[in-house]
Amino acid sequence: MGEEKEYVTYAIKNDLQSLLNDVKAYIRRGQIRTYYVDHFNTKDEWLWNHLFMGSISNGKLILSNGKVVVSTRFHADRGSLLEMRVLWGITAQSGATRLFGWGHPSGWFFIGFEMIGETVYAIVQCHGERRQVDITSQLPSDYDSAFHSYVIVIDKNVVRFYVNTILVAEIELFALTPHFTTGEGLIIGNYDTIAGDMQVDWVTIVYFTPSEKFTPTSQKVYSGGGDIAGGTSLTTAWSYTVPEGKRAIIEAIQLICDTDSVNEVYGTILLSNGEKSMNIGTVGQAVGISYGKIMFTYPRIELLPGMQVKGMYRNGDTSTHTIWVRALITELE
Repeated sequence: MGEEKEYVTYAIKNDLQSLLNDVKAYIRRGQIRTYYVDHFNTKDEWLWNHLFMGSISNGKLILSNGKVVVSTRFHADRGSLLEMRVLWGITAQSGATRLFGWGHPSGWFFIGFEMIGETVYAIVQCHGERRQVDITSQLPSDYDSAFHSYVIVIDKNVVRFYVNTILVAEIELFALTPHFTTGEGLIIGNYDTIAGDMQVDWVTIVYFTPSEKFTPTSQKVYSGGGDIAGGTSLTTAWSYTVPEGKRAIIEAIQLICDTDSVNEVYGTILLSNGEKSMNIGTVGQAVGISYGKIMFTYPRIELLPGMQVKGMYRNGDTSTHTIWVRALITELE
């Protein structure tokens, strides 16, 4: 096993009550932003909002072959702790494909534990680059048949992976831009056809203040839109650019459109680094794709100096439509 270390920012304990006591203490001191635990007593409809192919039995999440669950309620963050108590169901072997952590179902982004064939890895993968550490030899001997605690701590620019409080891998966080597409968040998947259900006893999510933190200096709601006349071309309602020497966080976004059945009537929020733009939210209908009428989410995207956020709308119809694009942005220094 690897060297035993306490978790960054505060020490995690093995038993849940000690964890709760730690978290309450840090909440009182203002260092923890969010805390959530799912014990799988029943299916949490709020948490597992995006995809739920598993089943609940005796307080456990059961994933048979080909089953996946995805939550977009929480996201990887440079100041986050994700703990899962997991029973893999099989030993690492030819044909095995199982994983859990932060990620996207398509696989382009993933930070977590993954069993691939005869090896179990700790992985950081984003935008085509993948860094991994073979942790197979550091797993408990009964990882296939008994529950063990697996923890992923993202502390600013490093990801630390723990098994039963033991540090098993440490990987540089070379990129963290997971929030740009629908479906990214908490993911647990059993993708193989090997007999032996994957099981999860609980999931714990904590957002904390990273060890090297920036201080919030201002917070503002950027809002634009209203009753938009027919024939309005793509219009920038508002924009925000991160000043040099500072950072910012998109805390929340809200988009509203009174229809999603008329093409080219939509509101959207774009994020740009000066060379490329990425869509982080859309409502209405664009290019024949319907995005729904309301979007309200907490992406917590960290922005670097020079990055720009824009709220935009278009009404390609002949009639007036109500469209709003809003974002809550915290500036840091």
